[in-house]
Amino acid sequence: MASYSEQLAQRKQAAANAEAALVTHFGPEAKNCASWNSLWQRGWREVLVNPASTATYQPKGLPPDGAGGWISEDGHQAFAEPPSLYSDKFLFYFATQLVDGEATVAARISEWLEDADEIDCDQLNTAVGKVATCLANYNLYHVSGTGWNVDMGILEPTRLEAFFQNWKGTDEEAGLFISRPGLAVAKHQAVPAVVVSSVLQAVSRRIETRQQQLKNGVAIQTPFKENGKMPLPTLALILIYEHQVLQRGEQANQLARNAGYNSGDSLYNEYCRYSTKDNRLGFDNDTAQKGRNMISRIRAALPYLKDGSKQMAENEINIIDGRIS
Repeated sequence: MASYSEQLAQRKQAAANAEAALVTHFGPEAKNCASWNSLWQRGWREVLVNPASTATYQPKGLPPDGAGGWISEDGHQAFAEPPSLYSDKFLFYFATQLVDGEATVAARISEWLEDADEIDCDQLNTAVGKVATCLANYNLYHVSGTGWNVDMGILEPTRLEAFFQNWKGTDEEAGLFISRPGLAVAKHQAVPAVVVSSVLQAVSRRIETRQQQLKNGVAIQTPFKENGKMPLPTLALILIYEHQVLQRGEQANQLARNAGYNSGDSLYNEYCRYSTKDNRLGFDNDTAQKGRNMISRIRAALPYLKDGSKQMAENEINIIDGRIS
């Protein structure tokens, strides 16, 4: 199994590759600050939907329907998925969620933590820590849609407070500002630091709860399968979709024995492999057969899943199917 640092590097590379694919599709305009800001506030703007041709780039327009959920239901405007936890752009996205209030952040954090492992939790804690650090001093920090920018320097407390008090949020491309008085982003009222801190504390508690679940593990029951052994990939996927933590050693060995196998090592390896979304969903037309095989594995797990877990599995089937169709 890959080490912590190796897994972290792999996830950062996967996030970079996904964003590079957007730039390849929509053209160089997709990587500038203004476009990324607009991307997660309102969706793709016209300049990205129909970018101008250049000597080396011919615009492709919108991606085909079903390609990663980029097209809205009415088919007229494309919306990108939120940036990966491992993207440099995640901090901007996370901070804009804080501006929208605790209810919005609670919904998003539930999605982020749904199948998070320790590395994911650490990544979220890093984002929380960065925002909290900025709220603790009088430096004025600017965060752009392309990632983290260097702080803009120390201002006198009265000047800094005046900056946030007079914030009108009319400049769409101003990015996002964080400092001791609070947090301000375009098209929103500035939010006082005490409010942001309260939301950050709620987020931290949710992350801590997830970390405790991962640390303690939960009781796992092996599904009963008639007429032969339960395939190990199927059993691993059931555990993953049911958000059950599998530990190497006696726990994995017992589950494997209950399923008809002598050792839990192979089960644990399958579990680690499919715990990463990229290994479940990372298919396209170039690897269509692998994608179809993955769909078969997930479908084999469906009869053993509870309703909420089944919906998650079915959604992932639809994502894979859309990418290879």
